[in-house]
Amino acid sequence: MTPYCGAMQATVHSFDPNTRSGTLVTDAGVLVPLDRQVVEDSALRTLRQGQRLTVTLAGRGAAARVTSIAIETVGMVPSRPSRP
Repeated sequence: MTPYCGAMQATVHSFDPNTRSGTLVTDAGVLVPLDRQVVEDSALRTLRQGQRLTVTLAGRGAAARVTSIAIETVGMVPSRPSRP
């Protein structure tokens, strides 16, 4: 179960450039679906497997959904660390 919603870090688990959708895995090991609209709303053109992202989640557990993604960069710290 995703322990909280909000900004956190995740890794691209899979990404299909044709459908522009895929899945992310949180640092807690939870797979979260990544919808085409979220990718299109970001400034990112494509994603690659293993790429680290800062993501915003809405909902918890099975209801968790990605609402925004960005490349993890210096100065862009999640509101709460994803690891204790």
